[in-house]
Amino acid sequence: MNVFALALGGALGTLSRYGLGKAADRVYGGSYPLGTTLVNLLGCFFFGLAFAVITAKGLSHTHKLFVITGFMGAFTTFSTYMFESHSLVTGQRLSTFLISVGLQNIVGFFLVYVGLVLGSKACGTTF
Repeated sequence: MNVFALALGGALGTLSRYGLGKAADRVYGGSYPLGTTLVNLLGCFFFGLAFAVITAKGLSHTHKLFVITGFMGAFTTFSTYMFESHSLVTGQRLSTFLISVGLQNIVGFFLVYVGLVLGSKACGTTF
């Protein structure tokens, strides 16, 4: 049952992310990545809301897998990143928070660049 809940939540999160992104692109149509921004910001709100409700209501592990890991994980992992960052700050682990944010943002940005360069060279294209 847990695997089914996880898979169903993931499928629904993926479809929701895709649909919202496409809708934002149709409405806005600009050069700013509005769809991704909306998904990430809404994901943060809904992650917090869902986590609070699931915890307060004492819902099952299957519910948590469906909503938090499945749906939210597929909708946006940014919400998990923000939740974990919040947990580090509220747990007064500021140095760990700064390391995490710096590592994931700066090194992550660099690794996207490295991946693009290597992938481009392997395929004979440029970005």
